[in-house]
Amino acid sequence: MTTLLTQNRSLNPFRKANCCRLIALLLFLVIPALRAVADEQPTYLSWQSLSSLPPIPGVNQSLGFAGHYSGVHNDALIIAGGTNFIDGRKPWDGGKKIWYNTIYVLEKKEEDRYEWVTSSITLPRSLAYGASVSTKEGVICIGGADEQTYHRAVFALRWNRQSRTVETEALPDLPVPLAYTTAVLLGTKIYVAGGEESAQTHVSTHHFFALDLAQKGDKTAFRWKKLAAWPGPARMMPVLTAQSDGETNCVYLFSGRSIGANGDDALLSDGYVYNPKLSSWKKLADIQLSQETAPRCVVGAPSIPFGLNHILVFGGADNEAHRRFRVVLKAFNQAQNGQRKDSLRQELNRIAASHPGFSRDILAYHTITGQWLKAGELPEPGPVVTQATLWGDAVIIPSGEINPATRSAKIWRGDPITITSSVLGWLDYGVILLYFLGVVYIGFRYSKGTKNTNDYYKAGGRIPGWVSGVAIFGTLMSSITFLTTPAKTYAGNWLYFLPTLSSLAVAPVIVYFILPVYVRLNITTAYEYLEKRYSPLLRTIGSLSFLAFRIAKIGIILLLPSLTISAITGIDVVTCVTVIGLFSTVYCALGGIEAVVWTEVLQVFVLLLGALLSFIIIAFRVDGGVAGIFAASQDLGKLEFIKWDAGFVELTVFIVISYWIGGGLAPYTSDQAVIQKYLTTKDEKSAARGVWLNAFIIATSSFLFFAIGTALFAFYKTYPTHLNPSLATPESIFPWFIVNELPVGVKGMVIAGVFAAAMSSLNTSMNSMSSAVVIDYLQYRKEVRPRTQLFLAKGVSALFGLIGTGLAVMMFIWEVGSLWDLMRKLIGLLTGGLAGLFLLGIFTTRANARGALIGFIASSVVQYFISNSSIHFMVYSLSGITSCFIVGYLASLLFPKPTHSLAGLTTYTMGEEKNESTPKPSLEKS
Repeated sequence: MTTLLTQNRSLNPFRKANCCRLIALLLFLVIPALRAVADEQPTYLSWQSLSSLPPIPGVNQSLGFAGHYSGVHNDALIIAGGTNFIDGRKPWDGGKKIWYNTIYVLEKKEEDRYEWVTSSITLPRSLAYGASVSTKEGVICIGGADEQTYHRAVFALRWNRQSRTVETEALPDLPVPLAYTTAVLLGTKIYVAGGEESAQTHVSTHHFFALDLAQKGDKTAFRWKKLAAWPGPARMMPVLTAQSDGETNCVYLFSGRSIGANGDDALLSDGYVYNPKLSSWKKLADIQLSQETAPRCVVGAPSIPFGLNHILVFGGADNEAHRRFRVVLKAFNQAQNGQRKDSLRQELNRIAASHPGFSRDILAYHTITGQWLKAGELPEPGPVVTQATLWGDAVIIPSGEINPATRSAKIWRGDPITITSSVLGWLDYGVILLYFLGVVYIGFRYSKGTKNTNDYYKAGGRIPGWVSGVAIFGTLMSSITFLTTPAKTYAGNWLYFLPTLSSLAVAPVIVYFILPVYVRLNITTAYEYLEKRYSPLLRTIGSLSFLAFRIAKIGIILLLPSLTISAITGIDVVTCVTVIGLFSTVYCALGGIEAVVWTEVLQVFVLLLGALLSFIIIAFRVDGGVAGIFAASQDLGKLEFIKWDAGFVELTVFIVISYWIGGGLAPYTSDQAVIQKYLTTKDEKSAARGVWLNAFIIATSSFLFFAIGTALFAFYKTYPTHLNPSLATPESIFPWFIVNELPVGVKGMVIAGVFAAAMSSLNTSMNSMSSAVVIDYLQYRKEVRPRTQLFLAKGVSALFGLIGTGLAVMMFIWEVGSLWDLMRKLIGLLTGGLAGLFLLGIFTTRANARGALIGFIASSVVQYFISNSSIHFMVYSLSGITSCFIVGYLASLLFPKPTHSLAGLTTYTMGEEKNESTPKPSLEKS
């Protein structure tokens, strides 16, 4: 590759002329993306009317209800109680409001056929204007009112499909009677907010209660608990919904109607979010669309969580006609003079006749950006004083009040509309193909210079220091990081930025203490050191731990990026896995470590260039450019990067420091995939340059990836209609932007970067695992001829490539992702102890094989207990290292001091330097 970059000037991309051409090409691709972004109204649901509510006995027409309880249980919609005006007259014309205890059940018979069942079981009394939520325990009905008073009772309604009847169960009563309240289920807890306590005063309340269904069966704990209320006005009929804010599942409270003790009546448009993890409320911006000058009230509107971070609010009892209606109705109720009352009655009838019905608008709130937008319309005036519920993937809005004193018997079903992404152009596929051809060329080119295992695993010491540093970065940077870091910052803040600087924090320790040990020993695998320093047993333990970790990881580093690539390109997941796996296997098996490191240089260039172009394009599209991006985030706490709180549970400064030490040291001291890059350079000085360069690239690239996350937040705050609420995972936000917002050609380059990151992690794993098998087991156990060694090296590399490809395919087909989570946790806990073994040997002379083994076992035990505690996972590496080091050193004092020395090795102990002079031959047998 050196020849390629220096002697063949026509292929040298760093020549001035070629750089100018490249810049011109990039400008040609990027400039079209800098145009203004169209902002069109999205539509998230398509609507159809299901079978209407059946007529009540003795009435021919189906009238519908308001204030009823409703929800889904056991694949059936349950509707209970409610009110209507059976004689068709309005209440100001003498119409009488009727209260019901009837229970109806709507069963799904086939895909589009439903059947009503009128239950022989009824409510304990005629009830309406309570709250209800759908749970596994049934439809939980909370509070409510009858003609005389308000109630505290809470009960569950369950549909028994076998007996075809509704079963009821009493649950703990509310602390106070409540009507016109709202409830929501979050996890196992039901939250109730607002309402009225008295039918005589009609004063709104500040009540906020919670009941944990998981405590059912515990008589002392299973009860409603009063929680701290939101900081705003008291209210009745608010909108209450549970949704994730990007980091935590929270309770969102919007709007409502506030009636004071002095008769003041206000329609509210404010919003608040309750974080159960912190037990605290936070005020949100008012409900207001960007193109409107006045905020909206959505009192009585049904709502649901939608997708990952959206809340949909359907309609609401607020428009100019309805505000006028409320004023006249209040005056009518207060009027004493008969003539005045008749005049107001006529005014009410005129308003009712011309009333357009309650709002049909569907509003969407995005919990991350805090933006409101209009997301379509209901087919008819929106029903209020009803609940929306999910029935499978569909949204159900049953009955409700659509006009003052007018009910609807219709049951509306809204089905999510699939939002399709843009497609790749021929130029995108051309860029991706060019990338694959480039990596295959590199593999073939360097296969010619590979003569033995020293070439295959160490490149004969021909790799420049800067290339080694870039390759280390490519080893540690995966496509998972490339996609998840922007997503994490977009949804949260910069708290995880400081931990990424761990490589920079430990670089001096690596360069001056760790690196000289491996370079001066002239070893091929890191685990040879464990035998030289301790015993063959510890070499085997170390090598097996590494292989177990990499085998567990190799499938997931193929599958996860393949899932992402499939989602944004439409290419089949198995095809993506196969293409990445086979291409990586071919060039890695042919060219060995030299092909690996040079392709990693190409891959890192493609990856970082794609990321930089993405940020530049967003900066041009957001008002104020780069300054505008950070300004849009600063006021919302999106730029917070450190917590000074004490403790090891949340990501505080203490966690960051512990990760700098533990997380920084672990890969550079015990991971063969990283250490192998040291050994490809010609000398210690070159290797040190590589370590420093890697630390610098990690710091700058981390800043870039976090900046992309902040830029995505600013972009979608500016253009909320461009969001896709039906994204499968939080990590899909950056891929969604790539495929829909980047220009043709640039999106191909960024997708090639995703391929590059996946292939970089895979080919490094293949070669390093091959070196562990061949050097630590095959070659070590038995004398093998050089040509046979090289054949075995290539064969084992190819085998691991095929194993990784097969594992990824099986994980996709069998959906065994949960097994990976368990395995990653267990193996991750062991890597700290493995690093502790190396550090114990390097920094002490008293440690011996038996003591080190005891330390490693003790570390595993300590890690097991820590993993089952609330301690933050970023402490695991440091706890593994320190427990192994301390216990290993103390245990070594119980056994004789080691008598052997290491060849040319400088051992550092307690800050002193001791040169071991007895030479020992290298284990390299080729």
